[in-house]
Amino acid sequence: MRYADGWPQASGISGDLIFEGKSMRIVASKAAVLDVRASSVRAGIPDLFHGDVRVGVEFRAETRPAISSGSSPKARDEDPGRHHRKHERGRRRPPRLQLDIPIRNPETFKLAGEYQLLDNEIRTDSDAPPFSHLNGRLEFTESGITARMLSARFLGGPVTISVATRAAGRSRSTLTEPQARRRSRASGARRCCAGLGAAAWQATITGARGRPVTLIVQSQLTGVAADLPPPLGKTAVEPMPLKVERVISPGPPRTDTIKVSLARTVDATIQRRREGAGYVVDRGVISLNGPAVLPSAKGSP
Repeated sequence: MRYADGWPQASGISGDLIFEGKSMRIVASKAAVLDVRASSVRAGIPDLFHGDVRVGVEFRAETRPAISSGSSPKARDEDPGRHHRKHERGRRRPPRLQLDIPIRNPETFKLAGEYQLLDNEIRTDSDAPPFSHLNGRLEFTESGITARMLSARFLGGPVTISVATRAAGRSRSTLTEPQARRRSRASGARRCCAGLGAAAWQATITGARGRPVTLIVQSQLTGVAADLPPPLGKTAVEPMPLKVERVISPGPPRTDTIKVSLARTVDATIQRRREGAGYVVDRGVISLNGPAVLPSAKGSP
């Protein structure tokens, strides 16, 4: 069954074709969409003879879907999580999907669904640490994706993640470390590394299809003591704002820019390019008590 151009078709359908007055329904107990077996596929046309013919499709999978480069262009473009999901593995509950497609104008479709993540692993970039043991529910529509309080482990500790789509299709993910984890780390740091401590932090990831992806990590470093010469030394109660920003270009060529600032004391900027499985530094500058300004061209002094 192909219900609109550019959309993946349902195949291997086993069920009933029902006509009731002006309407037609398909109730299938077995089908496959994008090579995923489904236990329930329902499609209907309310009025075969008058008005704008619409197809409503309800899809409930019995196995996890595989989103790959071989998928339908429409399915890939409308996948709300494709910008933040580079590599993914794990178990999922069966996803649910509901479509409402006007045949005469399929671009005005309506989409609603949910996607349950159970013990997944997601890697935003090949050289970035993964988010492991990811659990929670994603809810999505034709205009975006929402997730609240996803739980995961990152850099050896638990984090919570919230995801939302904003204007112009830009998606934003926010990561925070649970307060209990911060207290535990601070206690452990005092026991084994006196004078260090632990600080709260927050990270955000923003991006959109064909646009740069930006990762920003920020912390006031309150709770961390540094026994260093001025101006880098601080007590645990003193704030010293730290900001790390990484901007990944969509390419080609694939490049990124990393900026680090520590209060008004240290400022650094590094530009890299992708070569094979890793990145190579093109140029960079570290400045003390002033802004880090990159040379105007690669190789310039």
